[in-house]
Amino acid sequence: APYTHTFTATTSVKSVGVEIGGQFEDENVVKTLEGVVVGSATITTAINDFANVRLDCRYADQSVTTTTTSAVTETYSPYTFAHGSFESPTGTTFSEVQSAEITLNNNAQMLWGLGSYNPVEVVNKALDVSGRVNLVVKNDTFYGYVTGRTEQATGKFKFTNGLTGSSERTIDFTLTGVMFGEYDSPVSPNEVVF
Repeated sequence: APYTHTFTATTSVKSVGVEIGGQFEDENVVKTLEGVVVGSATITTAINDFANVRLDCRYADQSVTTTTTSAVTETYSPYTFAHGSFESPTGTTFSEVQSAEITLNNNAQMLWGLGSYNPVEVVNKALDVSGRVNLVVKNDTFYGYVTGRTEQATGKFKFTNGLTGSSERTIDFTLTGVMFGEYDSPVSPNEVVF
């Protein structure tokens, strides 16, 4: 059954361990990164394309060995971008999303103590959510939001695994207080205006 998960800001920072292995000419080299925290996450996609996630991470320490562990086999279906739209506060859709990029930046900063090159703590500063979208504009409502420079629009993005019925899995983003800071509309003869 579908459910809604609302992410809330927190002051505690969760860390993980990451193993990176490589096979060289004479031996394996395996680095285990410890105290890994996500500084920012960026999701990029386009219509009928995979939802790609890039994590920018920082870590406190590492150890190096030549012993590898078994690789984890992925068993999930990748998500694709099915539909995205921007709506006015009244619910009227004024543009359809062709491609999108959303970045959630924690602005994580490592803190060091005296006498050690390893950080002792990490602090998340202000959360910064930004992005860019390529849209097909349906009417002149969009231009009013761009020139008005007011936080009015609501953005909705839907990611799906491409399956149907009970096998379908979706991730929906609903953004509020959206403001368009920059607008560019190159126009060429006989081309669709985005």
